[in-house]
Amino acid sequence: MTLDTLRDAITQALGAPSPLTAIAGGDESAAYEFDCNGQAFIARVSASARGFRKDRLIQQRHGGVLPIPVIRAIVPVGQAEWLCISERAGGTTLQDTEAADVARACAGVATVLRDIGSIDMADAGGFGWLDQAGRAQMPSWRHFLGAVADPVHYDWARIADRGRGGKPSALLARLQELAAHCPEKACLVHGDFGSSNVLCADGNVTAVIDWSDALVGDPLYDVANLVFWRGWLDCMEQQAQFYEQYAPAALGDPDVLDCYMLRIGLQRLFEAVREGDRKVADWLLARCVAIAS
Repeated sequence: MTLDTLRDAITQALGAPSPLTAIAGGDESAAYEFDCNGQAFIARVSASARGFRKDRLIQQRHGGVLPIPVIRAIVPVGQAEWLCISERAGGTTLQDTEAADVARACAGVATVLRDIGSIDMADAGGFGWLDQAGRAQMPSWRHFLGAVADPVHYDWARIADRGRGGKPSALLARLQELAAHCPEKACLVHGDFGSSNVLCADGNVTAVIDWSDALVGDPLYDVANLVFWRGWLDCMEQQAQFYEQYAPAALGDPDVLDCYMLRIGLQRLFEAVREGDRKVADWLLARCVAIAS
């Protein structure tokens, strides 16, 4: 899709934009910033509207509590793509923020994460990934945790020839063992919190974006994500250290935390092997082995 096509779609949905400037997008979308009628916006383009619709759903339901940018339009564009236009929040992602400023923001980030986890999702009808209508399909939280070993969802045998020796049986067995300790909580979980999806400015959180991985489960799962990736990104290391120093109780039961970190790591390992990303797969495998030891 050309920039002219994108500009025309924005004009139809919102009005004539200023020149589009490409910015860092998500794993599944390209992103541009622009102004229109004196207001700042973000345009994202993806092959699917699913993630955009989840963003809008969460914002409409919980934007009064959580700092989520308002979505103005979700429309088809080009041959087989979707455009999402949202109001632009100030600040930079934690991943792109200077270390000293991340340290200043950690307390506020932890407060926002607590606010996310305080939202009751019992009306979602289940556990695990939310669909774009706000429903979750897994019958229990432990079913979601164990799904990474289910070939219906993660066919480890199919990717066995891509360099990582097939199903990591010992790691999956350890996850199942730890899952027996995990509580059945039905709360909102962001699913990918703490680096490129949290914006801050002057030590304050300005927005939480990209809810495409949102799910229903134990809020500790989002904290586990921070701790899991601590050795990969400095902003995650700083947040993990903040919890250890100032809010150790929020790290929960060590066995539960380890279970969630294994679930996160094994899912990402499967994806990295499937996509042929050997560097990431090697790091993930080593991290999961360290957690399970």
